[in-house]
Amino acid sequence: MIEIEFPFHKKQRERFRSGELIQEWSAKYQQIFDGHDIRITNNQPHYHFFEWLGAVLIYESMGYLSLIEKYETKLHTRKIEIFKNIVPPEVSNYILENRTGAPDLFVYSPDEQDWFFCEVKGLTDRLQKCQIELIEKIESISQKHVKVLKFYELKA
Repeated sequence: MIEIEFPFHKKQRERFRSGELIQEWSAKYQQIFDGHDIRITNNQPHYHFFEWLGAVLIYESMGYLSLIEKYETKLHTRKIEIFKNIVPPEVSNYILENRTGAPDLFVYSPDEQDWFFCEVKGLTDRLQKCQIELIEKIESISQKHVKVLKFYELKA
């Protein structure tokens, strides 16, 4: 497990909750956020900020795409198809069978040759014991580190 800390500004979160940043990011990053993501987030504006911010930061820093919001759920056919086409069957089968606590983001390169999972933690959110155990199992099966992106608020 690799932990990364990153700051955010309170105004970003306020703009997200108002819907302004959701509209901006969903228009700018259409290859990341689909209609399911937008609908879920608009229905729950006080949630999902850190997952969206994590996906944007990963894209801007690495050029990698992310699947958020239920990539491990068969109802999201576009996401599940991408996910299953990229990861080995033993990894996808394990995630699909153990959906509870699956990492927040499935991250992959545009050419689909590289990928990893990323768990996102906001201000007061901490890894639970069951999440740590799941991360260790995913790392064992996939032979890849799971990244944990922890956000903290700038105090300036």
